[in-house]
Amino acid sequence: MSKPPKIVEFRNMRKYDKSLFQEDLKQIDWKTILNTYTNDPSGMANTFQEIFSSVLNAHVPIKNPRVKTEFAPWLIPDKRKAVETRDRLKGIATRIPEMWSSYAKQRNRVTKLIRNAIQDQYKEIVENSKGDPKKMWRTINKVLNKDMQSTVLSNINEGGKVMTKDSDMLEALNHHFVSVGTNLA
Repeated sequence: MSKPPKIVEFRNMRKYDKSLFQEDLKQIDWKTILNTYTNDPSGMANTFQEIFSSVLNAHVPIKNPRVKTEFAPWLIPDKRKAVETRDRLKGIATRIPEMWSSYAKQRNRVTKLIRNAIQDQYKEIVENSKGDPKKMWRTINKVLNKDMQSTVLSNINEGGKVMTKDSDMLEALNHHFVSVGTNLA
């Protein structure tokens, strides 16, 4: 199974209105902080940070996009360059509709390149793991995106009775699998 995505926290400051942000900061009565925390600089700093952050969050909220963490070994420099070209063409094609066919050709070319590269990568891994069944199955499970973790049973509920002892759970599982055929017939 692939690794969970990494979450990155950031603020996109490109589209915020600086004058509105400054206007909201001017609306705050900063003297109350000075009067409230005259002998407590850390309290003053914490209150300032809370107020400033709330105004900042109103104008430029924090975004948490997912970032793919898995390394793609098949994206060697020439394929990566083709992907960058495709992305650049898409940006142009969204503004200039006549460029859409060029983008579509590049998109299809990149898709084919990546599929072939992935296929070649896994063929090489399978070739290298010949003679080692454990390594071969690990590769096959990775290709099929199967999780390699086993599940440990802590209890089984059979007919309203909860069993936690290993021997009782084993007996319940045995009874279930022995009776499946007759129940289905």
